[in-house]
This record gives sequence, structure tokens and C-alpha cells, in this order.
Amino acid sequence: MKFYNKTLRTLRNNFDFNLVSSNNESPSQSTQSSQLTQSSQLTPDSPTNIFFYGKIRIVLVCLICVFLLCNVNGCSRSTENKASAEKKENDKDKDKKTLDAPEVIIDNVLQNDVQLYLYAIGETSPYKSVDIRARVAGYLRKYFYSHGDVVNQGSKLAQIEREQYQYALDISKQDLIIAQQKEIQAKKDLDRDRPLAKEEIKTQEELLQRETEYQTAIATVKRCQVAVQQAELNLEYTDIKAPITGKTTQHLVDENNFISPGTAEAKLLSITQLDPIYVDFFVSDKEFADLKERMGYRDKFNKLINKIQPEKSIDPKINSTENKNNSQNAKNNKNTENEEINEFLGFQGGTFEASLTSATAAVPSDFPLKGTLKAVIDNRISSNTGQVTIRGELRNPLIDSNNGRDYLIYAGQICRVRIPYETVTNAILIREEALLTDLDTKYVFVIQKGTYTPQPNPLIPKSKQDLTPYETELAFRRDVKIGRLLDNQQRIIIHGLKPGEKYIVKGVQRARHGSPVKPTSIEEFNQRREKEENENQTTQKNDSTKNNSATVIGSVEVQPPTNNDKK
Repeated sequence: MKFYNKTLRTLRNNFDFNLVSSNNESPSQSTQSSQLTQSSQLTPDSPTNIFFYGKIRIVLVCLICVFLLCNVNGCSRSTENKASAEKKENDKDKDKKTLDAPEVIIDNVLQNDVQLYLYAIGETSPYKSVDIRARVAGYLRKYFYSHGDVVNQGSKLAQIEREQYQYALDISKQDLIIAQQKEIQAKKDLDRDRPLAKEEIKTQEELLQRETEYQTAIATVKRCQVAVQQAELNLEYTDIKAPITGKTTQHLVDENNFISPGTAEAKLLSITQLDPIYVDFFVSDKEFADLKERMGYRDKFNKLINKIQPEKSIDPKINSTENKNNSQNAKNNKNTENEEINEFLGFQGGTFEASLTSATAAVPSDFPLKGTLKAVIDNRISSNTGQVTIRGELRNPLIDSNNGRDYLIYAGQICRVRIPYETVTNAILIREEALLTDLDTKYVFVIQKGTYTPQPNPLIPKSKQDLTPYETELAFRRDVKIGRLLDNQQRIIIHGLKPGEKYIVKGVQRARHGSPVKPTSIEEFNQRREKEENENQTTQKNDSTKNNSATVIGSVEVQPPTNNDKK
């Protein structure tokens, strides 16, 4: 109570002083009022100070509430700090345990629709190939093309001397004129002797002789006409023209050499037609059977076999009209079945894709050339190689360049061919490098969250070991059944995995079944590797720059000090 009254007195004095200052009183008056206030006896029940004491009580209550709130907040903050500190310690322990686990690179199991292909090695062959030979004898005067040019059908390639053949044509034409005149004369003689023979002025023998002369003249005219045609043809053969459009070879015979038909020198060049161009590729008997099986040959064949029925025997007791109808229906059915078989068998209309790569090159991911299957050009599977040859056709248009026209694909090139034959929907795919082999079993390591209990180390006292179970990422072995390998190095999984599961791609040798691992996505791993490579390149550049500068400094010639420098 004394403390309470003392506090009130102090507050009242301060309050009176503030009132005096606020009313701009004189210094003497303020001093007098303060002395009166100090000398006066203040009690809480004083009527003059009821209003003042009420305000003081409110201030004190507010101060007490503020004090209590501060204590409560301090306690709650201390509790939160303790909890956060414990959480940080647990996270540190967990991070420490995670750091101790081996790092592995993981990826997600994919599910996509994939197209299956049959791969084979093929070789291109020309659509047509023609050897150009001389058909008449003479000296080779001139070529009208350069080595390896692309020529059009009907264009002039070379010329043999034509003078002698022109002379022969002129002589043949003159002989034809003579023969025609003889024919006319023989016709006149025959017409003159016929009435004389009727009047018996001319004998029958003379008349027969005139008829023979006339028929001989007619035959001579025809022979001369053929000779003229032959002379014209020989003259035409002196101009050697291209029978097809294609690419030429080099000149096999030089100009001004004498050439003659039927000799080795008669071959002047060769032309190959390369648009379109054939692709012959070889598949084994097993692949050939699998290809036909997946293309639906077996189902179509079974349906056709079920439709084929032997012709019904003709019953002599049934009338002839029914027998004729039955036999005609049997023939029609047989013809229809044969048409269906002919339409179904063969590879006509199928498609394939080709890539111009070496047979020893890696499997390419792009097959830009699209073609059409033509036929199986072998009628049997080779007993030596166990393969059958399939022929396809590709378009190979001409390309205009600064050096002239040329083709992209040449005959004899090795190429890789793939034939689409089946589409797998919702196929499960993983990377080929993630597969492991245990005898005849294929398996992968998948990542799953779980509780791991550390195993005690017999070499360390148990009191110093932390064997508390904790949640982490664990690696588990999963046996799988595999399918075909795709050209992008992805493997189809038939059984054992589900879409979205995580599996280990790299670092599988550090993983153990049921043990914790530190997974890193393959995207993060690639980014980190690129960053490290960039840093290494930057470091190497800086080192090379320093070495170059040091070399320049070391190459500066230092003069020996003189006597003045020594002093």
C-alpha cells in the first residue's frame, strides 16, 4: 500500500507540473503550486483526485497485461525454438545418413506406342543398265558427252564416220530407180505381147518369158527398196544415241580409233538408270518366317485353306442341268480363291525405310528414305547362306548443282533397311544400359521409399552406433521379362515393371537389394556434368593463357649487367 501511495504521489506531482507548464504559468506560481502539492496530504479517497486516480489505475492494469503477454510470448518462442532446433538436428542426421548412401542415377519407366521393325543390310542396284556398242564399223569421230554426265533418252552420245554409209545410201537409191524403170519396161512388153499371143502371132513361150521378166523386175524393185532401207539404217547407226535416261560411264574407247561390231572395242560406254533405284536386302529364313507371320500371312493362309474345297463329284443319276451348274459353280469358286491367293501372296505394296550407312556403323535413329516393296526375287532360300533376297524400290530424283546434274544414291551402295511389321500399344520402355543379367534372368534395380534399419557393425561398440530406423530411398531388385530392342537403345519390358516407376540407370554396381541409395535424376546428372565440363574447359583455357604468357616472358632476352649497373 505504501508503494502504491508513493507511486500515485510521484505521478501526481508529474501531472501537476505538466498542467502548470501547459497553462503557461509564471515560474513563481509554478514553484508555489508544487510546494503546496508536496505539503498537501494526498489520499486515494480525496474528492478532488478521483478522476486522476481512475486514470492511474487504468495505466497500471495495462502495464501488467503487457508484462504478462511478454512472458507468454517468450515461453512460446522458446518452445518453438526448441522444436525447430530438434528438427534441424534430425534433418542433419538424416542428411548425414543420406550422404553416406551411394549415389545412383535414376530414370522413370515410360509407356508409349512403338513400331517394331525388321532390320536388314541391303545393297542398291540400278533400275536398268545398258551397254552402248557400235553397230557399224568405222572410225570413231567424236563424243558428245563428258565422263559421267547424266543424259536423257534419245540424246546423241557419239558419232562414227558416215561418208561411206552416205555413199552406200546414194547407190542404193540409184539402183532402186533403175529397177523401177526395168519394171515399167517389162510391164509394157507384157501388155504388148498378150493380144499377139491370142492371135497366135506370138507363141506362148514368148508370153511366159515376158511374164517372167515382169515378175523379176518387181522383185528387183523390192530388193532395191530393202537395200535403201538398210543403207538408211546403217547411216543412222553412225549416230549413237542414248536408249534410256541415266548416268554414263567414262569413254571406254578414245576418239579416232577404228571400231567394229562384235569386238571388244565395240563397247563405247554404259548407262545406268538410277531413278527409280532398286534396293536388294537379305533376311534369314527365321526372320523371313517371322516377317510373314507378323504381316498376317498365317491367318490369311488358314482362311484360304478353309475355303478351298475339292470339286464335287458329278452324280450320273442327277439331271445334266444340275451337274453343269455344280461344275460351273466349282470352277467359279476355284477361280475366286486363286485370285484371292494371288492378291494376298507376295510383298507388293508393302513399305520399307532405308538409311545410307555402313554395315558396321551404329544403328541410326533416322531412316529418311521411304520405299515400296516389290517382290521376293528368290524362289528358294539359299542353302549356303540361309537367306532370301527381297527387292524394294526407291525414288532417286536428279539434283541440280553447280557441277551439273547428279543423283544422291548410286548403284552398289550399302544401306540399312527396316521393314515395319507390327505396332505395340502401351509398351513399357526402359534404357538398355539399366538391364543386368543373372545367369538366364534379366533384372533391374527399382527405387522405392521405405524404412531402413541400420545393421550393427561388430567392430564398433553399440553405444557409439546410431541404429535408429529412418525413412529413405531404398533399392530393390526386380526380375523382368524383356522384348525387342528398339533403334533408340530402349528395351521393351513384357513383364515386371509399371509405368512411372523409378529404376537405376547408372551406379547399379553400388546398389544392394534393400539398401539405401542417394538417387539423382538423369536430367540433373547431365546438367551437372555439362557444368563440370564447362568449368574444366574454362580452367584449361586459363592455364593455357598463363602458360603462353609465361612462355612470352621467358623468351625475352635478358642482357648481362654492365659495370655501371654493378656499381
